[in-house]
Amino acid sequence: MHKKIMGSLVMLCMISVLLSGCQLAVAEAGNTREEDKLVGVFVTEDYIDLFDFEAYVSENSNKLMQGGEVVMDSKYKGRVYGTIDEDHPEDIVFEGYEGVLFIDTSYEKEGVIYSRVGSGNQVSLVHISVNDEGNEIEGTIFAKNAPVIMAVLNPVYMTDEGEIYFTSGSGVSMDGENGGEGSMSMFLTENRTVMVGNSESTESFKVKINVESMDEVEYYVLKQMDDLDNQVISEKIYAHDVPSSIEVSDQTKYMILEKIGTDQEGKPLVERQIINDDYFQVYFFNESAFAEGYSIQLNN
Repeated sequence: MHKKIMGSLVMLCMISVLLSGCQLAVAEAGNTREEDKLVGVFVTEDYIDLFDFEAYVSENSNKLMQGGEVVMDSKYKGRVYGTIDEDHPEDIVFEGYEGVLFIDTSYEKEGVIYSRVGSGNQVSLVHISVNDEGNEIEGTIFAKNAPVIMAVLNPVYMTDEGEIYFTSGSGVSMDGENGGEGSMSMFLTENRTVMVGNSESTESFKVKINVESMDEVEYYVLKQMDDLDNQVISEKIYAHDVPSSIEVSDQTKYMILEKIGTDQEGKPLVERQIINDDYFQVYFFNESAFAEGYSIQLNN
């Protein structure tokens, strides 16, 4: 299949905020090589400046000195290539950078093609949509509640050789002078014109990230209750010791999950919810701005 790509990459932000305000970070994402394909995003809490200023000044010094017009060419946009583990090709690491990787690619291992969607346990509520026009992936990440929450979407590309890299992106921030919780959504899209034989068709790819604020969590308490509302078993769950499953007592009729933590002002916080499924999720920040999620199975 011969590919002729006329790529247009745009970043759109849809913001739904319960806080007192939201600001759009001024930056525009762009494709750095026409043949490279947008496959996802690398979400960071701060802007990563990868612009090669030294090369830019060196190659445009005369125009800069004479006041001529200088075009901000994409060749000055730096890249950070990911390291792919040969034994575990589903794992991709950008050495020296902290963030959340959310991508949709495939890889071959021992002659079998595998799909690689998402990465790690920091993306929740993942949705995948495939149609004749292209693919779309959507996920949610939880950011630590603070006076200002920042999330930057750095575009992630894949080369024809299978290399994966990201470039500097754009982001949004939301703030709340009086505390509270909020959410925001942002996405990247790319349209590609593909030649199949003598026919042209357009393929699209969209990656959407929803960011929701969450208060700091110290630990969880799972309470198993009997039909007289008496506590049968109480079990604490900490970040350093999250079980993969919990046994449910024969006496248990319902369960309550308590989240114990602090709000952004440092005040104690307790939230409760009834567990109706045969599993539940807990989230811890683990020294990161974005929470890691763990699914715990309930064995009856």
